[in-house]
Amino acid sequence: GSVYRNLSPTEIKPLLPAILTAIEKPAPSGVMFAAEIRIEGLKVLAANHVKEGIKACVEYTGKQNPWASEKRTPEIMKILLTYGSHAKEIIPDLEVIATRFDGGEPNFPGRLSKQKAAILRETIEKIKASTEAPKLTSIRKHPTFITMLRHSFFFLLTSLLSLSAHPVPESAKWLTYSGGEGPGKGKHIVLIAADQEYRSEQAMPMMAGILSKHHGFDCTVLFGVNEKGMVDPTMPVYPKKGKEDEFEQHNIPGLEHLMSADLVIFFHRLLTLPEGQLKKIATYLDSGKPVIALRTANHGFRGRIPYSKEGKNINFGRDILGGSFMGHHGGWHREATRGTIVKELAGHPIVSGVQDIWGPSDVYRTYKEGTTLPEDCTILVWGQPLTGLSPEDKPNIKKEALPVAWLKTWSTNMGTKARVFNTTMGSARDLQSAGLRRLIINASYWGMGLEDKITPNRSVAYTRKYEPRPSGFNYEKLGVRPQLPSDFR
Repeated sequence: GSVYRNLSPTEIKPLLPAILTAIEKPAPSGVMFAAEIRIEGLKVLAANHVKEGIKACVEYTGKQNPWASEKRTPEIMKILLTYGSHAKEIIPDLEVIATRFDGGEPNFPGRLSKQKAAILRETIEKIKASTEAPKLTSIRKHPTFITMLRHSFFFLLTSLLSLSAHPVPESAKWLTYSGGEGPGKGKHIVLIAADQEYRSEQAMPMMAGILSKHHGFDCTVLFGVNEKGMVDPTMPVYPKKGKEDEFEQHNIPGLEHLMSADLVIFFHRLLTLPEGQLKKIATYLDSGKPVIALRTANHGFRGRIPYSKEGKNINFGRDILGGSFMGHHGGWHREATRGTIVKELAGHPIVSGVQDIWGPSDVYRTYKEGTTLPEDCTILVWGQPLTGLSPEDKPNIKKEALPVAWLKTWSTNMGTKARVFNTTMGSARDLQSAGLRRLIINASYWGMGLEDKITPNRSVAYTRKYEPRPSGFNYEKLGVRPQLPSDFR
């Protein structure tokens, strides 16, 4: 793990001038590991809202070694976007670099240069649209300190920088999990836990622990909270008749960190969020980055979201996921689900190593009887309602199997295609099934284009004790009450 993960902001602060220097100046040993050092340094500066990091991002974008720059450039732009509207001052510099890339670079493929130019221009548009303005700090370089650093501590510093820093600062409002060694190292997954019935507040931290410890992903769990900042599944989703003015909007602190996410896993239900938070979600949905949705996410918003395409307002469930909740096909809290992988897709990377899929939650219907999923959806798993809530129960032969997991793509306004995986399973107790956990973890790799990193036997075991509460709305009986985010780690 990174040394920085064990340092407090107070301990990191004295290192910031040296980190900036390591980004600006080459290592005395030459260029070996220089790219990794600079990228990790930029992440640290951005995480600490250091103003000088904005210029450093732009300068490194233009001066970097072209070799593998088509991979580094999107990462640098993702870091730059975390500065929000503060980055508007460097838009002219980005435009100059984009024009230079369009003209080609010596000894570098022209198509890759144009690809980088397009990424820069997409970033410029996002900066122009940004309304976020995090409070910045400025650092002063101390010449004596830098000289000492170069001659005495340079290799210590570069060793620190070569280790990945989590892209999200720690906070009492959310949970962060630093990635260990694994194929996902350097990638960031945000998991949203904001439902009222299926205990997402327990399920998402559990999944974040597995993804980080066993697979190497940095993970951040964001929660739906009440006015006191407590994770509160008991908040109503509909206003009481005659008391509409007293209805309390939902709140998910930390949605600004979707900007640094490589993947978002949604598990929410019938939310009424402030417009500003909805815009952050819409920005991510139009970014071309992957989306995974669990259980109630297909009816995750009570109203519209501020996202349109070709003049049409986009519905998260129907349009992006390929299907929205239309009813309980299986008996609600009475009939469990047995998942069966589509035989023709048994070789798909997402089902690699998946041996058994079962969960006590019922099968959802997401399309009208006599029809099927939209043509752009590829069914991976069929869900058969059972006659009871035990894995040993027999199939309910009076009810047909319906899709419970599928994949598709979503085309954004920029024309980029995001990979989408949706499963109508995923309650906290469904995720006691190792097969379902592996299915979702494999989908995470696939979504980010890392399917070649999927192995059928990499661990999906819990990293801590996991005994989720039953699903349902009888909160007092089930022991569900408002709690601090830290209680779910």
